[in-house]
Amino acid sequence: MAHAPHQVGNAGIHSVHGNTSAAAAMSAAQQMAATARNSSSAGRLYLQLSHECKGFGCTDTSCRLCRNIELRRCPTDQSPLLPKYVTKEVLQARCNGALTVQVVDHNGNISDVSDTVEVYAVSPSSIDDTLANNQQPTNVLLLPLLPDAPSALRWGDHRGAAVQKVSRDLQAGQVPLDQLRIDTQRLAGNHAGKSCQFKLVITCPGNDNITPYVSSSFDVVDPRSRKAQKPVCLHASDPVSALHGFAKGAGSKEGSVDKLLVLHEKLTQTCPDAAALLPIQLRSVTTVDQFLQLHTLLQQQHMKPLKSALIPNLFKNADWKRAADHAVTAVYPDDRPRVWWVPEGILAQQQQQQQ
Repeated sequence: MAHAPHQVGNAGIHSVHGNTSAAAAMSAAQQMAATARNSSSAGRLYLQLSHECKGFGCTDTSCRLCRNIELRRCPTDQSPLLPKYVTKEVLQARCNGALTVQVVDHNGNISDVSDTVEVYAVSPSSIDDTLANNQQPTNVLLLPLLPDAPSALRWGDHRGAAVQKVSRDLQAGQVPLDQLRIDTQRLAGNHAGKSCQFKLVITCPGNDNITPYVSSSFDVVDPRSRKAQKPVCLHASDPVSALHGFAKGAGSKEGSVDKLLVLHEKLTQTCPDAAALLPIQLRSVTTVDQFLQLHTLLQQQHMKPLKSALIPNLFKNADWKRAADHAVTAVYPDDRPRVWWVPEGILAQQQQQQQ
């Protein structure tokens, strides 16, 4: 009897040691698997769509120096593609820079690869369904979809025949897409004036180590809709209809622009207390500058009743956010004279370096 506790104790000790060894072995296996995944990821290459930005200044919308520059630099955290193009026009970046396909490693460095890439314009729904749950695009997932891609692409002259894909040969890991167009006028089932939505899919079918590229969605519209396009360079004096997310009404349906035009009247009907908070100069919002003033006003604590009356009662939250994000990029007119000079010592230092 005296030995029973000792035996139980030893069994317990051996059991703990066994679990510890198993845990250590499992931890080592997990570390090896993680290392293998990291090395595999480090060895993978990725296709990306880039461009050489023609803009100036910085991308900080609060910068006092750059808020008056019309041709600002394109945001680096967004797709270089515009939200909307007119059919048959060349696909360019926001700054009118030519698009370029690049092969990069996980650090973003261009890899010297000489393969052939293929470009497709596909329906966003087919891609979104395939890449559900944020799956990584791969040749295995995407290549079966591409034979069904519409023949909407044109290369070179806009009078050329539409094709299903455009093939381009990489040189030193990159190739320009400076003549790529999308033609929707002859697509089956498309009616004149109808807007079509696409995503660009770029693959390197001969190399499974290169991850394909899938762009964000963009619209391609009929030439008659050219006037309805939102300006790339937004001015503070532009009409509020120039903002993303806001549009005029059609027929009996009232649009966001129509509501802003008679904003005080609308608030008086729905929420008189909130209408009383609206400044006189913002009772009718017709320009981008006025909308930006209103949006800034709504951020103040005592304007919560006004904000609640506007969003989401009169305007959808998503539409308002899109418009606000666009409005802060507006350029303000500025014709004040300026004097530029080089700080003392810098010019002499540069001359010495050149010598």
